[in-house]
Amino acid sequence: DNQRSSVFHYACEYSNDIVLNRAIALLKRLNSSSDRITGLKRITERNYSRKTPLDIAIWKGHLKCVKQFLLSSWLDTHIDIQELINADSLKNAIDQNRFDILSFLINDNKRLAYIINLLIDVDGRYFNLLEYAIYLTEKDIIRLFVTVRIPLEQYAFRQQYKLFLRHYNQPFTQSSSPFFYQTPIQRMLTTPECISLVPLMLEQFVDSNGIDLSIIDDCLYIRPEKTRCIFGRGMNFSTRDWLKQHPLSLIAKANSNTIYDHELVQTCVELKFHLFGNFIYFLILGFQSLYVALYTGITLGSPTPTTQGTNYYLMVNYSCYDLCTTLVNNPINPAQDEPAIRALRFILLITSCLGLLKESYQMFTQREKYFHRFYINLIEIHIFVSAIIYSIDINECTRQTGIRCAAQWMTGGIGLLSVWTSLLLVVMNGIKFGQYGLLFITVFTRFLKFLAVYVFIWIGYILAFYMICKDIMDQFLPFNFIPKLLVMFIGEYDMDSTFFPNNNQLMPGAEGAIILYCAFIFTMFIVMTNIMGGLAVADVKEFLLNAKREHLRSRIDVVLGFQAYLGGFCETIGSITMELSTNRIWRYFLSKIHMMITKYRVEKLHITSDPVNIPYYGIASSFNIQVAHEQDPEFLAVMSMNEGFEQVRPQTGYYVHHQTVQNTSLYHEDENMILARKNDEIKDTLEESTTKINNELRKIALDLQNELEDIKRKLTK
Repeated sequence: DNQRSSVFHYACEYSNDIVLNRAIALLKRLNSSSDRITGLKRITERNYSRKTPLDIAIWKGHLKCVKQFLLSSWLDTHIDIQELINADSLKNAIDQNRFDILSFLINDNKRLAYIINLLIDVDGRYFNLLEYAIYLTEKDIIRLFVTVRIPLEQYAFRQQYKLFLRHYNQPFTQSSSPFFYQTPIQRMLTTPECISLVPLMLEQFVDSNGIDLSIIDDCLYIRPEKTRCIFGRGMNFSTRDWLKQHPLSLIAKANSNTIYDHELVQTCVELKFHLFGNFIYFLILGFQSLYVALYTGITLGSPTPTTQGTNYYLMVNYSCYDLCTTLVNNPINPAQDEPAIRALRFILLITSCLGLLKESYQMFTQREKYFHRFYINLIEIHIFVSAIIYSIDINECTRQTGIRCAAQWMTGGIGLLSVWTSLLLVVMNGIKFGQYGLLFITVFTRFLKFLAVYVFIWIGYILAFYMICKDIMDQFLPFNFIPKLLVMFIGEYDMDSTFFPNNNQLMPGAEGAIILYCAFIFTMFIVMTNIMGGLAVADVKEFLLNAKREHLRSRIDVVLGFQAYLGGFCETIGSITMELSTNRIWRYFLSKIHMMITKYRVEKLHITSDPVNIPYYGIASSFNIQVAHEQDPEFLAVMSMNEGFEQVRPQTGYYVHHQTVQNTSLYHEDENMILARKNDEIKDTLEESTTKINNELRKIALDLQNELEDIKRKLTK
């Protein structure tokens, strides 16, 4: 007609699949080849609205018409799928939420292989179908794209589908604010509506043979660098951005139990710890223990006035110089020169100054993240400040003898509490029983928030007790009433000696103070104590239920922090660990000392490093070329930097569930070695069987979940 619409266009426009079927059948029976060619062109040509018949069928949501085009074996033979399906039609399908049509399109591997390479134009930026569905937060369509089942036998097609799920692309919107190139899983983790679907995507990288870590990691143990990492890249690359945009960091920020429990996440974190994290963690734990021992030894081992028969409390009115001079001039036991204490004190001063500089650097680089851990960082600052104050020599006398001033002595004693608490904070980030340290921090911070909420009640009681009771007891004078109220908070009131000092007779005029006491007992001891007890029980119960997840989140922060700030050291340790994991003598030695009894074994890890082409900033159309790169690896060799791409080789890994040890005759085996090897083989077999069972159960659960979603969707319609 005058709109260049054929019978195929009208049949799709009015959802008449019968007419469409007969038109296609009539086209098959045409005797003239030229007429058949003309008819085939009518099927793929666009009208003045730039729509093909299949575009109209998809736009209108007519599944039966779509099936007429795509299920016809005759049309499949004579028309290439690229002439039927295009990016605009699938964009309309996603825009209109045509779930049934999209589900039909991806059920065929031939159609799926073509569809996953299509790119949709969004304001001059090109995204694949999954990215566009994430952009629109279409959860049903995202679920559809990330739950495709491809048999393991179709290895090449499965790898192509994984590239679709890992498609590295530009941000959704153009803005002047800092932006980062992202993969679909990063987009899903930063979109609250899509977080629940992340385990479905992770499941595509777990099979009965092993676990592909490339979906959530780009630098398994190497130092994060611009030439080797893809996460956290924008106009510039920095380790801070890499740490911020790393999928594991986003997983910790999303704080989803289903993601924490996924085998792929746990495997990636544990392998990082096995490669370099455990060594660095125990090294840091060793240094922290040495610092704690040094601080404790100096504060407890430094000379005090006790040697001269007095103490700091009796000499509180002495100046620092007078105190030291008096002790040095003691006729019976004068203070002596202490060169060993002086040398150790100098070491403590230097290390504390370096620690304070480290805290200042972290405050500058981490910024808001530093204050998220305010309590822990405050303890570390207090340790270093206390150590510096204690170690500084006020005059020559104190430098020679090691005697501290009264204020220094008190500061050092209070610092002992913080320095030993810091050791707990180091322990809780690593080994398994450190989760109980996390429990302490959780309950402690909850109580601090609770007290902050009711701060006005505390201020009211402080002022009331100060006004009414300061003339009765010196404990209610300024600076004294805070510890007094805390003691009263746990039930120590001392009623008799306070208000009935003479033969159980009420002190005249103390009626108001007694009323205030009764109000305090009811409000603070009865009400507040029970509330805090309930909060503690609730926190402990919740923490114990999620202890492993909380510990995993802590380990994610620790291991990525190691890699970001100690990257070169991590790379060295990781390389040595990988070399030792393939050494039979070393593995035999570990088996002898029972160090091989771990769930994740490094010798089962295969390092992979596939090239990724990253477009230069400002190349808006470069992602049209990237699909060709993924389809034709040989094209990578001829693509130069001047053509708009930078080639990066991220390092990731594939963890196999079972690995057969060959060439065992290379070394002589005694009975113990044979028994140890057989034991390892049995454990590998059991582990493989358990993994396969878990994978099958997980797949069944996912299928049931998809079916329930379909039923729910149909009932909603």
